[in-house]
Amino acid sequence: MLNILCGFSVGEVAGAFVSTHSAIEKRISRAKRVLSSPKKLFDVSASTEFSSRLPAVQRALYLLFNEGYHGGPLEIAVRIDPCREAIRLTTILLNHPSAATSASYALAALMHSMRRACRRARTPRVT
Repeated sequence: MLNILCGFSVGEVAGAFVSTHSAIEKRISRAKRVLSSPKKLFDVSASTEFSSRLPAVQRALYLLFNEGYHGGPLEIAVRIDPCREAIRLTTILLNHPSAATSASYALAALMHSMRRACRRARTPRVT
């Protein structure tokens, strides 16, 4: 998800998963093979299918936000676009009845609190 949908490089995905470049390349190759098969991968109409895949989606959204928040070069403290996109997608997730779980709400709360803390850190205090 991070490579194909979010546009992360293999190195960024490796950093997010604390893994090696070659291990992530292999995982991405396997995932692309599975996605190219004609099976019904995205039929999540069954609630068991949906609930079993939800943690992977939540993790990808967390890693997308985290990459924007911590993963940028030293000159750029926070990359706004990945953070905004992760928050937007998490909000969409919360609007789905089956996805509005306590873990999804906790993820949204974490993103919003980190965003506020970042804003406070960049705003100089006037005394």
